[in-house]
Amino acid sequence: MCLVPPARVIAVNGQEAAVELHGGMQATVSIALQPDVAAGHYVLVDRGLVIRVIDAAEAEAIIAMYDEIGDLLDAADERPDGRLSGHQASLRSPRSGRS
Repeated sequence: MCLVPPARVIAVNGQEAAVELHGGMQATVSIALQPDVAAGHYVLVDRGLVIRVIDAAEAEAIIAMYDEIGDLLDAADERPDGRLSGHQASLRSPRSGRS
């Protein structure tokens, strides 16, 4: 299963866009499949390609869902000694207080 993260477009330069992902990470992605992307749009990015433009409410809903999944995994993986185990680091996000 692939998680397709929403991102906010910061700038567009030709067939590429600079985007900011949840947690503050930035990336350069191709807009070849969605050439009408503009700064300020929210998009879904998969393997370096913008695959769909979404509205801000949908982006926030997706981020909230990922945060909730992370919280559930944290609760399931907590060990009696207080340490975390397993896959938790892969879903952690600085924005939601996970590190």
